Amino acid sequence: MQKTSTPEDDRSSYATDSNASVASNSSEYRKSGARSVRPRIISLDVIRGIAVSSILLVNAPSILEVDAYTAPGHPVFVRHLLDIFVQERFFPIFSFLFGISFAIVLVGAMERSTRPRLVLFRRLLALALLGAVHQFLQPGEALLPYGLCGLVLLLPLSWVPRRMASWICAVVGAVLLLGALLLSGGGLTLVPGLIVLGYSVGLTDLIRRAETATKTNSIVLLVAAVVSVIGLVLSENNVDMRADTRFSAGLGLVMAIGYCSLVLLLLKTPIRPVLRSVFAPLGRMALTNYVSATVVIILAAPLFRAVGVGPATESGWWLLVLGCVVIIALQSVISAFWLRAFLYGPLEYLWRAVTWWKKPAFVRRDPIAK
Repeated sequence: MQKTSTPEDDRSSYATDSNASVASNSSEYRKSGARSVRPRIISLDVIRGIAVSSILLVNAPSILEVDAYTAPGHPVFVRHLLDIFVQERFFPIFSFLFGISFAIVLVGAMERSTRPRLVLFRRLLALALLGAVHQFLQPGEALLPYGLCGLVLLLPLSWVPRRMASWICAVVGAVLLLGALLLSGGGLTLVPGLIVLGYSVGLTDLIRRAETATKTNSIVLLVAAVVSVIGLVLSENNVDMRADTRFSAGLGLVMAIGYCSLVLLLLKTPIRPVLRSVFAPLGRMALTNYVSATVVIILAAPLFRAVGVGPATESGWWLLVLGCVVIIALQSVISAFWLRAFLYGPLEYLWRAVTWWKKPAFVRRDPIAK
């Protein structure tokens, strides 16, 4: 691989012209000399950081094989809280954001490469291979499905004519998502639809517009909150409805939308610096943090079991949640310090190198993070 100098802003950028971003004839766009890039989208970093942190709370009990029920139908209270507010709520967000990132990469590839789909192919294949390895540590992880869905769905969709690309992808994604909800009841079957929907949004400037759409975000949050409360009340008072995976997955999608709207609104308040400093580093190094959290949980398993994590007890579950919070806090601090010296996380750097088949700049010229 050759070394190349890449502008820092190119790490996560949007084309200002959404039509150009999906141009079927990318060579024509490159000839125009356009390299219209924008700075990182902080809201995406923050939401991604919150999502990858919350997913750890769901994955850790599975990795450690923690008992969740004191008796049939009677979950531990802490586990029940996670089922209500976390389970199936942040996984859709994480999947959707990966779809957006794939679109951003294709946009950049169409401006910089004579073979943009080869760039996207390498990125997707590398993710699938990493996911295949990660499967040995955490069966049922998400990276392998993300890579495979991208290879099977996004590469063919990248040939859709530019004027119709975002709309056609949105329709395809919606059909896949609705079909998964009705036929299988959620889980990993939601990934194809979420990835394609995220990809369709990434082909537009919708995310940047959403950052400033305070009124729209407020309405979306209100609607999502009302639907979520009604859904939670119904599921808490109806055993059959609670056991219906389709209902649970649908409610999870509504709450995921509500969470995203809430974060976008909070980023317009005085707590924005706190959210940015805590979660943006986690989001910028989401791949590294997602994989490394699995390794840490496995290595710490003897310690977790020594303090009582395993049996279905309230104290054991609280200790598990506390342990996850400590891991998330450490990852946030380490990520922030790492990004003061380096442009990318370790896995992000390797992934980028394989994607572009070049050795990108890694060490910051200015050691102080912006």
